[in-house]
Amino acid sequence: MKYDANIDFCMETWSDIASARAFTAVIFVLDSLIPLFLMVYLYGRIVFCLWFRSTVPELTRSALLRARKKITKMILIVTVLYALFWTPVVVLYFIAYYNIPNVGYGSVAYNSSVVFVCLNSFVNPFVCSFQNERFRKGLRDLFRSTCLMKEGVTDPGQPRNLRRNTTDNKRKNMVPYLRHWRAKVEEARV
Repeated sequence: MKYDANIDFCMETWSDIASARAFTAVIFVLDSLIPLFLMVYLYGRIVFCLWFRSTVPELTRSALLRARKKITKMILIVTVLYALFWTPVVVLYFIAYYNIPNVGYGSVAYNSSVVFVCLNSFVNPFVCSFQNERFRKGLRDLFRSTCLMKEGVTDPGQPRNLRRNTTDNKRKNMVPYLRHWRAKVEEARV
C-alpha cells in the first residue's frame, strides 16, 4: 500500500497488473464465492433437516410448523442480506484492475460499497433478534415505559387527565424506572 496524494487515499502497488488481477481473483473466491456457497449449502441442510427429517407427536405439529417457518425465514433473510451487502465491494475490488472508469480501488463507488459491508454487520443482530418473541416484547415494554416516563406517569393505570408532568414526578420516577430496566436486563441474560 502506498499513499496517493492526488486522491488522498492509500493505494495498492503492484509490480505488474497480472499479479494484481490474480490476487483480486483469489480474494473474490475466498471472500465471496466460498462463504456464500457454504452459507447456502449449510443453511440448506438445516432447512432440509427441519422440514424433512424430524418426527414429532401430533400435539406439537402446529408449534413445530411455526418454528420451522420462522427459522427458514431467518436463514433466508441472513443469506440474502449477506449476498446483497458483500457482493458490491467484492465485485468492485475484483474489477478494479481492469481499467473501468470510476470503478477503481479507492474510488467513490468502491468506498461507498464498503458502507454496505458495515451495514451487513449492523443489520444482522436486528434480523436475528427480531425473530425472538421475548426480544420484541422487551423492546415494546421499553418504548412503552420510556413514553410513560416522559409524561411523568407513576401509575400507567392512572387516568391521563390526572397525570402530572412535573420535574419532581419525573425525578421520583427515575429511580424505580432504572431499577425496573436493570432487572429486565439481568432477566434477559439468564
